Amino acid sequence: MVTIKVSIPDELHKKLKHIAIDEGKTLKAIVIEALTKYVSERRKPKFNVRDAVAKLGFTTLSELIKTGMVESPEELISKAISEGVRVFETPQGDYVLVDPDLWHRFEKEVLNSHKDPDEVNDDKLRSLLEMLHRNAIVYLDLEDGWRPV
Repeated sequence: MVTIKVSIPDELHKKLKHIAIDEGKTLKAIVIEALTKYVSERRKPKFNVRDAVAKLGFTTLSELIKTGMVESPEELISKAISEGVRVFETPQGDYVLVDPDLWHRFEKEVLNSHKDPDEVNDDKLRSLLEMLHRNAIVYLDLEDGWRPV
């Protein structure tokens, strides 16, 4: 371990000292924890939801959580929406995230059509239709074709 001397403003010293007392730790331990957390946060790559979803075409929140890069599902959903990702909540409480470009193609080629999933030639569009149908996000209306719920 390396020993360094650090000068900090009096007000910060008081705040750190209060935290140390409240948590029953030494001032040194609090400073080391704070620096460790700061360094680890700076090292984390910024997670761009839209880029991640674009690579896949579509995915679920539960699948993104499995990657270990999602700390806060609520923040991820908010970020996804702000980045233009189409987000649909499933009846089971999961979310389906769809790349906006894929969604646009889906709207043009599948929605309002009467195509059976097997008749959708594009694999991604067919898989998306099957996922959305399986999760009760779209349904087949006999008169109007595939419709969002």
